[in-house]
Amino acid sequence: MLLASPLTAAAVLVLLAVIHLVRCLRSPLARLPGPSISKYTSLWLKWHEINATRTVYIHALHRRYGPVVRVAPNEVAFTSWAAIKEIYCSGGSGYDKTDFYDMFTIYGRRYRLISHYAPTLHRIFGSVLYLFAKPRETPLADTYVLETSQIHDAATFTLMSRLEEKSAELEPIDMAAECLDHMAAGIDTTGDGLCFLLWELSQPRSLKVQEKLARELLANPQAPLDQLPYLDAVVCECLRCYPPIPMSLPRYVPEGGRMVDGHWLPEKTVASCQAFSVHRINDDMFPEPDTFQPERWLQLDGDADRRRLLFAFANGGRGCVGKQ
Repeated sequence: MLLASPLTAAAVLVLLAVIHLVRCLRSPLARLPGPSISKYTSLWLKWHEINATRTVYIHALHRRYGPVVRVAPNEVAFTSWAAIKEIYCSGGSGYDKTDFYDMFTIYGRRYRLISHYAPTLHRIFGSVLYLFAKPRETPLADTYVLETSQIHDAATFTLMSRLEEKSAELEPIDMAAECLDHMAAGIDTTGDGLCFLLWELSQPRSLKVQEKLARELLANPQAPLDQLPYLDAVVCECLRCYPPIPMSLPRYVPEGGRMVDGHWLPEKTVASCQAFSVHRINDDMFPEPDTFQPERWLQLDGDADRRRLLFAFANGGRGCVGKQ
């Protein structure tokens, strides 16, 4: 009996490994280009995630294998407009967000197990758990939003007031969650984008860009921003070269599977595009993709295609509202 147990365990492990290998090899994704290891395991991808090199790793795969890459047994990365349109812009077709987005949840009872299943326990220990469960990089925004949520007669122009009018069932803490989501999203990404822009303009190689931009601004001090074409070109090129959100935006393929950029993906496959690669792999639209060239956005030929491929704000109905 002492030998039977380890032998049985080993046999079960071997059987499970064989079943896993067969499933991986028979999967439609096995025929897609990508490193051999990605057919069988996602551990190498997880390693890059842990080391914060996932974006660079996937981009390297795109440069080697092209616009369609299998990065894990159940995950495929794309860079083409056809894929972007299908995954993010096919309105109502069911490409749901993956668990990746749960990390951005701030409050909300539906994501807080203790408050949902044990409200009494949460009321007693909530303030203590808060100290450990919610480290943030924007403490000023936290303080402002939470203090504002306690003011029951908020000014009519505030988001808090609009949320109060929208639903009497929405509690102050849920309203605070909505406000904080908007503030956090706007603060970090806008700040990062401006930092990248100022850094690029400060480089000696961008002196001519800086001078040309200054001339346009000084010559049109009262002009609306959307009437300053070179400023628009500089901002677009900054977002192309240095997108504040450069990483993958994963979605689940809906029930029944879908055809994405000419490749059949089974349901629950993770499909994604990342701005860092979309802005560089499509070198027919962005020649010399690693150089900062605002003038490319002033060319009429191919302008619509270039702007479609500007993925800094994502795309579709759930793209960033800051694009407007």
